[in-house]
Amino acid sequence: MTLFKSDYMTAYFIGEGMSGMIPSLVALGQGSGSVSCVNVSSTNATTNITTYNVYPQSNPPNFPVRDFFLFLFAMVFFSGIAFTLLKYCPYYEEEYAVENDDEEASEDSRCHSYELSNGEHSGSVTFSDPTTIGQSQSALVNKKRNLQTAVTLSKTQDIDRVEIIAENSISKLRYAYFLILTAFLNSLTNSVLPSIQTYSCMPYGISVYHLTAVLYNIANPVACFIVLVYSSTSCVVITVLSFLGSLAAAIILYTAAASPSPLLVGTKSGEVLIVIVWVLGGLLLTYSKVTIATVFRQYGTRALMWIGVMQQVGSFFGAILFYLIINVWMLFKSAPYCPV
Repeated sequence: MTLFKSDYMTAYFIGEGMSGMIPSLVALGQGSGSVSCVNVSSTNATTNITTYNVYPQSNPPNFPVRDFFLFLFAMVFFSGIAFTLLKYCPYYEEEYAVENDDEEASEDSRCHSYELSNGEHSGSVTFSDPTTIGQSQSALVNKKRNLQTAVTLSKTQDIDRVEIIAENSISKLRYAYFLILTAFLNSLTNSVLPSIQTYSCMPYGISVYHLTAVLYNIANPVACFIVLVYSSTSCVVITVLSFLGSLAAAIILYTAAASPSPLLVGTKSGEVLIVIVWVLGGLLLTYSKVTIATVFRQYGTRALMWIGVMQQVGSFFGAILFYLIINVWMLFKSAPYCPV
């Protein structure tokens, strides 16, 4: 992403979000995970007692699984073609980021040294004709004046560059804070929340679970579109939004831990609230992490590299921790598909 203008950083995250949203919508259209509760009766031949039990039964998909995987293959194939064109097609070089200020400054210094050498060389030329001598002296004075003006402009430009760099600089403490916050936010969005979604939503019903899964995936690119329209670089704003997103994640974690009987289970208000909390949490957390990445884009390749590293570190440790919590320590209890 350092090759392209900073405006395309948000577009990158939009595409990343849509890569999860589009397959989710296709899976929803396929009817994946659709389950019906079937009442099955069984009679004991010895005691002649009939018992009735409710079992979940998967509904047949609307189109074959092969078509779904062919669709995924087409997405990956065309994404690869798009990446190749962006990387090697000369047409897209117009959208590359401009050269940095250091290169421009070095170019200016080369031009100034060239003018100085010309001036010195002109001063060493002698003429015998008085008229020619007078003209050469006037030309030399004009060149010296132009040189002084060029040096003054160069100093003014250098001062402007220093002021711009000072405005865009970031302290080491804020730099480290944003990196740690990026790891935390990505651990929530990429590992923690997806792993506990069934525990959090299933107590409120299968339909609520599917609706939440779809809307949560849609919230990701929607948040990126919001960043494209309005992106705040304020540390206070990012911190407040991250806190609110983390608060929503804490409510989701509570409902998962309280499964199969969390607060307001079996009520319409509980179903509506759990969907709202999931969607708002996805919007706030995604907006915060994309905004931080957009802020770091202006600091060059090294800053983007560290953002990518912390994204993967947060996702890795979040996945490891909740794998142990769910599969080894079994601290969460899933709600039944068909409540009695």
